[in-house]
Amino acid sequence: MACADQLKVFADHMAKSDPGSSHMLRFVLVTNFLGGLAQYAEGDLTAWNPPVASGNGHRYSAYERWNFPAPPGQIFWDTKAYPFDPNRRDPITLSVNLTSGQVAGSFAFQALCENGLLYGFSTPSTSGFLKVPMMNVLALITESVPIPK
Repeated sequence: MACADQLKVFADHMAKSDPGSSHMLRFVLVTNFLGGLAQYAEGDLTAWNPPVASGNGHRYSAYERWNFPAPPGQIFWDTKAYPFDPNRRDPITLSVNLTSGQVAGSFAFQALCENGLLYGFSTPSTSGFLKVPMMNVLALITESVPIPK
């Protein structure tokens, strides 16, 4: 499926006119840095200004593994339990042009599409003394929520 075709599915979902429901996109974004550092972000794209869907979410950074408290049945020192500390998160903004694939906001890159995912490379504006490319993988999920009466 071409990128334009894949993005059209999401644009059509956001453009739905249903007085009983609110249509939005949920996003999951994983960013990998040199040295094994990673960031995981999730949130909602609720604003629709065709062809751009935008919204807010939170970013979790994996500078170290977080393992307490462990879920029931897991050993508390099992570092595989939580790669991201849920208590250390930063607010982010994100917008996706559902025609061109341009991603902007707290993360900016030109997306390519393949197998239901959008991905692309970006260079951080500030990353200490190294400005190395980061790989971004973005998944969008359609969601419709009934509007309370």
